[in-house]
Amino acid sequence: MFLKILFKYFIGALLFVCFTNNIISQVVPYRKGKLWGLSDENANIVLSPIYDSATCLNTFERLGYIFLKGKIGVYNKKGIVIIPAIYDYIKNVNDSLFICRKNQNVLLIDYKNQLILNNEFKSIEEINPRLYKVNKTNKYGLVYLMKNKIKSNTPIIFTSINNEGYLNNKAVFKCNNSTTIKFYDETLLEIKNYKGEEPEMKNDLFSEGDEGDRIGSGDPEYKTNTLEMNEKQYFNNN
Repeated sequence: MFLKILFKYFIGALLFVCFTNNIISQVVPYRKGKLWGLSDENANIVLSPIYDSATCLNTFERLGYIFLKGKIGVYNKKGIVIIPAIYDYIKNVNDSLFICRKNQNVLLIDYKNQLILNNEFKSIEEINPRLYKVNKTNKYGLVYLMKNKIKSNTPIIFTSINNEGYLNNKAVFKCNNSTTIKFYDETLLEIKNYKGEEPEMKNDLFSEGDEGDRIGSGDPEYKTNTLEMNEKQYFNNN
């Protein structure tokens, strides 16, 4: 009885820590020995303690992270693991999509751990929640999503893709290689007979030299984001 009361106080303390760190939680990390799982506020075990560490649910994402043998996974507000701890890096890019790195390859997956793009890439850059720039063997392309499914895409054949500004309230992208120059709007509708007129300029989606959210093993941002992810291990038992 004493241990059960002590455990409830421990859970209460975790809830307080989560709240004071601007984190809201229906489940909290639970520790047994050196391993971590999840429990609810009534000390009922929700996820068995088999992980090296776990975080509280984040207010903005409504997701938490689990860590096992140097890999990262994701659980939801019910304490259900939606992404297994098999990835080297995970970034939540909207409510239901994740950019992940696994074995030097970068993937775009949904909250069911299903591939959105049936390829592995060197890097994936989020231009906006629907538009992504992909890099496969240093050749680039664009992919436009609708309801987490591919609506349209360009060939992955270009050596550079740049935002040229806006035309008819849509972003214009110049895609070129040594033999081809094509222009697409942000829905990847090809702009035919483009004669090089200056499009109506608004704030660029990304400026020259800034290619959006690049996620790749060799990128400084990848190392920074990985460090930030590691800092989320509030309850690391090391």
